Amino acid sequence: MPEKLRQDLGSKPVNIIEAGIDGFRNALITRKPKVVILPEIHGERSFYSRHISKETQQLLYNFVQNGGLLKTICASVFEIGGRKVYHPPKGVTKIRDAAHVFGFEPELKMFGPLPGKWNPQNDTRIPILVKTNGGLQRDHVWYGNGPCILPFGQKSLPSNLEPLAYSEDTEGQPIVAGALHIGKGQTLMSGPLSHYSDNLLWRIFLSRIEKQLFETAKPPVLQPTS
Repeated sequence: MPEKLRQDLGSKPVNIIEAGIDGFRNALITRKPKVVILPEIHGERSFYSRHISKETQQLLYNFVQNGGLLKTICASVFEIGGRKVYHPPKGVTKIRDAAHVFGFEPELKMFGPLPGKWNPQNDTRIPILVKTNGGLQRDHVWYGNGPCILPFGQKSLPSNLEPLAYSEDTEGQPIVAGALHIGKGQTLMSGPLSHYSDNLLWRIFLSRIEKQLFETAKPPVLQPTS
């Protein structure tokens, strides 16, 4: 669990599991979480998503569809759309379609890094416009090459995508954070590293996580997929 989330939730007992732990698939079934986190690719956790089987991916989809909350951060956001495009300023562009990513929403394309913002050190702060009840508000978040969220295969974004924040100084101001509503649940997606500091976007995510943990009566019930 991200340290800031742990600090902000305090000592309350929580029902959260994070991908990358041993026995992640079994934990999805036996621990009956209300929140699942797919963390950023960093250090010892790098490439954990390659080891999540198709069966476990289906369990994750069922988890959301049945009312769970899936939080994806930075590189793990790439896995949610129908196409993943990683386009660094140097090196080889990597393009994968839904057959090679989780592909929760085939009409989304995850494209990163943001043009002109590639940084291997995760130490860049970028300006974003956060969607609030009072309109768009400007803030800054840490950024480490996570994707923006674009339509794929159609001109408009799917109706189940709720934009939460936009990149202020990128051409076209693409969506960099959003909520993808699937069935009874939602997948929260953040290309930037909103949990690295206190900011408007992080407070939105924290509010939804707290609501899921403390106001949702029962965790989703999952069965092993065949």
